[in-house]
Amino acid sequence: MMSKRNALLCGPWIGEFSYEILGWSAKLRYYINNHYSDYYIIHFGFPGREALYRDFVDEYISYDKSIIDNMIPANSGGVGRGSEHTLTYKPTEDFTSNWISENKDKYGEMYCLRPEDLNCITKSQVIVNMPDTEFIHLKSKDSIENEVITFLKDFGGDRNVISVMAPTPHEIFEYKENWNPDSWLFFLDNAINELDLNVVMMGIKAKDNLQGSYTFEDSYLYDKYPNRITSYVLNSDLEGALDYQIAVIRNTACSVWGSTGASQIAYYCGKPVFAQLVYGTLDRVSLDSQKEITNNFKDIKYLHKYNSGFELYDSPADEFYREFKQFYNEKIGE
Repeated sequence: MMSKRNALLCGPWIGEFSYEILGWSAKLRYYINNHYSDYYIIHFGFPGREALYRDFVDEYISYDKSIIDNMIPANSGGVGRGSEHTLTYKPTEDFTSNWISENKDKYGEMYCLRPEDLNCITKSQVIVNMPDTEFIHLKSKDSIENEVITFLKDFGGDRNVISVMAPTPHEIFEYKENWNPDSWLFFLDNAINELDLNVVMMGIKAKDNLQGSYTFEDSYLYDKYPNRITSYVLNSDLEGALDYQIAVIRNTACSVWGSTGASQIAYYCGKPVFAQLVYGTLDRVSLDSQKEITNNFKDIKYLHKYNSGFELYDSPADEFYREFKQFYNEKIGE
């Protein structure tokens, strides 16, 4: 009789997406590939994010929608703010425990590897040049990649297409990192009109006061420039949500971001990146461990001048557009 394979249970991950792409998934990949390759690897996490783990995880288990709909906002590698911050969340702990109870007979021994075991869940841990990380260029599922390629070909025509992620206000600190929506409209209008680009708005929809991405579908742009701007902003619990975002980034000329740690997902898509960044946080997005995957940040540029809050919110739209125009002409051009 064939012996049952031992299983390594990874997670449950409950933290911020930026910490997930910068710390947890990269360190987990390293440890799995170097120390646990003989195990059956199972990961517990958010729906739609399996693209981060597909190359080294055998099975990705998504939380139930009922858990996601009622989840406390993520903060670093956990959830909650201030004295309520915690690295464990009872609904996801119960979800994982129930899964183990229902599936334990399928495997030999079961072992757990949690985010706190890999020292990648606090700000002090991720702003240093973390050892034992492995970054790769991500790829979406073939079916999704082909779907997006077909869409962009029909949408773009003979024009270059850029993807833009414009963050909505932070769920707690309204002016923490976001930019005036009117400034985004100025930027988009000029990118379409002067640079003759088509624009795909991307990201995740804001939900129940949780931060997401603007579509600007209610703005004047869609009437002024029919067939020149469209939205690929998705529901976060859509199956393959991250696959779609990766495919959009991989197949547009470059991506443009507001100030968000999520912009680092574009590092692993192999295309130029232009982004805002709150002043004083450049060290968090330019680690030595990321130099190889980004070719020493060759095609990545941050406008890194303004402090968090109203200073960033009111920062000049014409400056952002001017800096992007120079970046675009240098990196992509005609």
